[in-house]
Amino acid sequence: MPPHLNVVTDPKAFAQSSYDFIVVGGGTAGLAVAARLSENPSITVAVLEAGPDLSADPNVALAAGWLITTSDPKYTWGFESEVQKHVADRRITLPRGKLLGGTSAINALMWTRAGRPEYDAWEALGNPGWNFEALLPYFNRSQSHKPQKNDLYGGKDEITEYNGTHGPVKTSYNTWYSSVIPAFKESVLDLSFEVNHNPFSGDATGFYNLAPSVDHDKAERQHAAVTYLAQASERPNISVLLGAHATRIIFADATGDLVAEGVEFDCSGTRYTVKGNKEVILSAGTYQTPQLLELSGIGKASVLGQFGIKTRVELPVGENLQDHILVPLQFGFTPEATAGLAVLPINADVKDEPGKDAKSTTTGGPFLLATMDKIISDAQHAELVSTLDGYLASTGLSPLEREQLKFQRQWLCREGAPVADAQVMYASLPGMAAIPTPDGQMVIWFPITHLHPASRGSVVCLLASFSFVAIY
Repeated sequence: MPPHLNVVTDPKAFAQSSYDFIVVGGGTAGLAVAARLSENPSITVAVLEAGPDLSADPNVALAAGWLITTSDPKYTWGFESEVQKHVADRRITLPRGKLLGGTSAINALMWTRAGRPEYDAWEALGNPGWNFEALLPYFNRSQSHKPQKNDLYGGKDEITEYNGTHGPVKTSYNTWYSSVIPAFKESVLDLSFEVNHNPFSGDATGFYNLAPSVDHDKAERQHAAVTYLAQASERPNISVLLGAHATRIIFADATGDLVAEGVEFDCSGTRYTVKGNKEVILSAGTYQTPQLLELSGIGKASVLGQFGIKTRVELPVGENLQDHILVPLQFGFTPEATAGLAVLPINADVKDEPGKDAKSTTTGGPFLLATMDKIISDAQHAELVSTLDGYLASTGLSPLEREQLKFQRQWLCREGAPVADAQVMYASLPGMAAIPTPDGQMVIWFPITHLHPASRGSVVCLLASFSFVAIY
């Protein structure tokens, strides 16, 4: 893989230049924003990324490498939560990519989309234009999908919406799957779930196959550095500095509203400042964006004052943090069951030996997305509704938290279009249901995710700790 032509190595020269836009964070969103901005040749764009470029590393380039990259400190920041009393006082690991491409370079490549009501809720919360129909063209503009006949669905390519898209991120179906998957599908159908032939149309519920962000022609992971940045690699108006850790936003000396005019950053122990003529765009992720704001004086005075930081703007930075709860279920196969397993081609046109490219594909999916009332008992459902009602009766909620919980109650009670509350992921990965590990082990792995938990937490970045505290 050739080096990215717009990656620079001299921090002093980088800092001595000025740019129209400075993007802090060369990850999933940061590189997409920077690349799109650079399409206008009359403006200049600079990206600060704290990590290295590891695009050529096999663990990054090959999709199944996420089994290594999500836990290896070479690729991640090593974040973890505070002790969680509801999970036996354990700390939860929070994998975040410390490399060019960010977490898109270490994730499990599950290219999926929420349901229409979830996007429409953004607009209802006071964000005009942020609804499903308005965002749909941008979703489609982000990717190129390779149509394939899919034997799992009777030779039908179910995600027809993607055909004809021409975005930088390539998606395609896996070329193989475990022989357990058809049985899994039949079990799901026996439980009255239905196959969803177009899960990205606005209704994400049902059973469907996954088109991961993998370029199967090259057997390559599709992350932001090899998609958006590579697309902009020969443009002279975009520059990316690696090993640059942003430490503070520089504001103009003016009365009234704060105006960002640059970013202070550390590179190999030396501090530099780079100027921005128009805007500073923070895209350092869920945890480090709040940290940078707080270090710059934007946050809660009660927090900043503990560290001698002058409060420039009082804001509840890092509050109302929400995250999905994932519970993986894993079962070992008996020798008799293992003997009956096979690797099946998912694409009838594949002529190579099925499964030989297992390590270069994510082989995640299919998915089952379900409303909560279809997977729990009536009594359990009533208990969840009662719990939400108890939260809503609290006087300590912020206006935003209250509106969010109202939406969650509506979705839980099936008021309006169906919204998935649980996601069951089937994984055909090496060692899991199809390809044995070197020692011959074989398991089946079902990660189950609660998509709309009511728990809320906070990010306490100045202490380099990340706290998830339930609201009950």
